[in-house]
Amino acid sequence: MDSTSLLRNLALVLGATILSVIGPDLVCFLPEGLKRNIGLTLIAVTLLLIGFGLIEKALRSIRIWVRNRCWDCPRIGILRGVSRRHNEDIPMVWSDITPGEWVAELQAVAKAAGKKVKTKLIYATQCFDSYNAIINPFGGSYPEASFDGFPVYNKLLEYIRRGGFFVNVADIPTYWGYNPRLKRLVDRTPAVYTLGGEQRLFHRVPLMQEFALRVRNVEKLGSPPWPPVWPVQMAPRYRDCGASIATLLASRAVIVEGNVEAVIEPTKVGEDHMTPLFFCPYGDGRCLISLSFLNGGYSSNSPLKSMISKLVIHQLTNS
Repeated sequence: MDSTSLLRNLALVLGATILSVIGPDLVCFLPEGLKRNIGLTLIAVTLLLIGFGLIEKALRSIRIWVRNRCWDCPRIGILRGVSRRHNEDIPMVWSDITPGEWVAELQAVAKAAGKKVKTKLIYATQCFDSYNAIINPFGGSYPEASFDGFPVYNKLLEYIRRGGFFVNVADIPTYWGYNPRLKRLVDRTPAVYTLGGEQRLFHRVPLMQEFALRVRNVEKLGSPPWPPVWPVQMAPRYRDCGASIATLLASRAVIVEGNVEAVIEPTKVGEDHMTPLFFCPYGDGRCLISLSFLNGGYSSNSPLKSMISKLVIHQLTNS
């Protein structure tokens, strides 16, 4: 049982116990007859609705309905940390573009395209349902509230499944999780022990396993120099989102199969066709995942920041 369900059940038990003790004394203050019965009925129904989580579900449905109506401009939430209580800087993995820089880039791209969007830095513990897109700027890591049940990860899956749009800007999302109790990154990918030692396989990264994606390390394909130079040719549907970049330094790529929609046209690697930038549907929602690195010696990949931002604006304003 997760902590939310436990607290809800505990509240019900305590509330019922307290009411059973003081209930008779409270009743005498209520008007006689029909009004008293109506009041008690409303209290009982409200407690039942809270206990079964129906009010919470109704509020979520209302938020999603309002979000999907697009009466206002699309809202984009960019993760900034775990919570207001745990608001320390989270180490980034294979990206050095800060959350604030993503806000500025998204606004600049939207303005250039004549579109209007709202951007906001949010904590991972906040509600996602009001946002048309959630962006994780931390690359291969993400902020997790607790490693007991992984509530942020599960909330993210539910958000996508119910029609949300999730964007990961670099590397393999959820390979690492930031643990606020330990104040450091911790492997979210289960270890596999072989005669060669400990291994962390990409297909067992939580989000990759959930989406049935086969990601490969392409950093040392072929002969040196490494990493290899990957040709960038945009898929026809997204050609207008292309930046002035003809090649990128490749690090990870996904096999194009099943639910993978390539944004950068696939390149044949051995027997597989692979791409480093793609959309992936999940439930009623959709993800945009860029596997390329955006820091250090990969500065030539920096135009991806503009490309990813254009793809986000395109997805939100043309779908």
